[in-house]
Amino acid sequence: YKGMAADVAVAPCIDGQAELVAGDPLYTFNCSGLDLYDFKSHADLGSPTGEGAGSWGWTSEDGREFMAIGQSDGAAFLEILPSGKISYLGRLPQYSRAQPSLWREMKGYKNYMVIGSEATNHGVQVFDMSKLLNIDPAKPKRFSDADSYHFAGLPTGRSHTVQVNEEKNYAVASGAQPRTDKCASGLIFIDLTDLTNLKSPGCAAADGYVHDAQCVVYRGPHTKYVGTDICYGKFSEIICSHSRV
Repeated sequence: YKGMAADVAVAPCIDGQAELVAGDPLYTFNCSGLDLYDFKSHADLGSPTGEGAGSWGWTSEDGREFMAIGQSDGAAFLEILPSGKISYLGRLPQYSRAQPSLWREMKGYKNYMVIGSEATNHGVQVFDMSKLLNIDPAKPKRFSDADSYHFAGLPTGRSHTVQVNEEKNYAVASGAQPRTDKCASGLIFIDLTDLTNLKSPGCAAADGYVHDAQCVVYRGPHTKYVGTDICYGKFSEIICSHSRV
């Protein structure tokens, strides 16, 4: 969609819909008890492609709220102000050797954002969100490869999703291609203890392709497994979402 005015009025949620532009279905959004305080297109966030997938948040030590937004050619960064308005701060383009891809997913790790993509040769980027703290919104910054850590240990550089177990200091790339690789598009683990030397301790290939996952330390009722590091993997090529704005 085309960019909107920088200062949009609050669009109240009425009968399950918030109308940013009255009568325009492209700017009418489903809602439930939440009003629409601001809207920015991908073009407003530094990308001309108009497509994106995935987002994740980070809260600084002093309580400021930031977002990373996946786009087909990189990740945009913004701050959500106390007023509910969006302040665009800059973007990290996709890894320089990669080609654009709609699917870009990310997860938070401490003050970092772990970013994966289905783009060939992309690998996984790890970006320090604290770099956003002192940016002047009037001068959004375009970051580069040198501003992030890079993991190149995926078979063709592609992953469908990424996950993080912050407690155990590792990330996981899921759905890496091709499925004929020794890891069979299963879980590929990435050790985050030394971001300057990102390595994989191995992969879990037994179940084949994994679309998404969650990795946690078990603290449930079965005492035999308490403290065990486990990952729930999901196979699906249907349940997914993306935005085109």
